Parts: sequence; C-alpha cells; structure tokens
Amino acid sequence: MAHTSGPWDVVNGEIWSHGISGAVRIGRIYHGFCDEPDPSKRAGNLLLMGAAPELLEACRRALIACENLKRAGALQSWAIANFQALRAAIAKAEHS
Repeated sequence: MAHTSGPWDVVNGEIWSHGISGAVRIGRIYHGFCDEPDPSKRAGNLLLMGAAPELLEACRRALIACENLKRAGALQSWAIANFQALRAAIAKAEHS
C-alpha cells in the first residue's frame, strides 16, 4: 500500500508532507474528534504520525542490515526476536 512521501511535519494539529511539489496537508486532528482525553498523549500521537515515513524507512534499512548479518552468520540468537518484530512492523505499515 502506498503512502504520501515524507518528510512529514506536524503543525497545529495538522500533518503536512513536504515533497518535490511543495507542502501538502495530508491529515488533520479536529478538537473533540480524537477520543484520547490526555492532551499530551494526543500531541504525542501526532508527533508519531508525523515521524511515520522516516520511521518506516529506518526500519527498512535496519531490516536489510539484519538480513546481511544473518546471511553472514553474525546475527546473535537473542536478536532473532527483534528481527522478526522488525519484519512484522514493516508488514503492518505496508499491508494494512
């Protein structure tokens, strides 16, 4: 599934994409629309949404690094669960 390219920024409850064609508003949280009663959590949720493209790209790069380590036999057994969690997070973002 495709998404609007990043980077994204959060400004006054709105999420903006800053691509080649300029800034485009891609989302807005309306006062009273969100069920989260804690304002700091609402703000945190917005920041997380704004960081989503960069987080997804970082996960993809980390997955490639983990796959290279696994092929080289250098991925420690304790890291396998994190490797699988990384795959699951990427799949969740790409295949909703």
